[in-house]
Amino acid sequence: MSSTDGVLRLLLLAVACASSAARASGAEVCPARPADPVQQIHLFDGPPADLAYLAPDGTGSRSDVYTLSGIHARGGSVTVRCIHRSGAAAEVLLKPTVARCHFRRDADGASHLRCR
Repeated sequence: MSSTDGVLRLLLLAVACASSAARASGAEVCPARPADPVQQIHLFDGPPADLAYLAPDGTGSRSDVYTLSGIHARGGSVTVRCIHRSGAAAEVLLKPTVARCHFRRDADGASHLRCR
């Protein structure tokens, strides 16, 4: 194997690892609005009108984890409400295949929710 082949294989391996890490972290749930960051995120067991707020599994200083597989296993649904700094809100119904969400708050106060 030439050194060029070795470098190419190493590069392909690095790209594959980066792609795998991106998938593992999950997709951002709240829709992006330029210059209007998400300030609050609420998770609900079922429709938000039922006011069944979900609590995280445990709390951290700036991050929380929500395990959702039990809700989906019993046929329930999870809705996420994203509230932007301007007050604009969006609701997202998570797919039944979503088992876990990770909430993080940046130092500037912006909130993020990634689920997989």
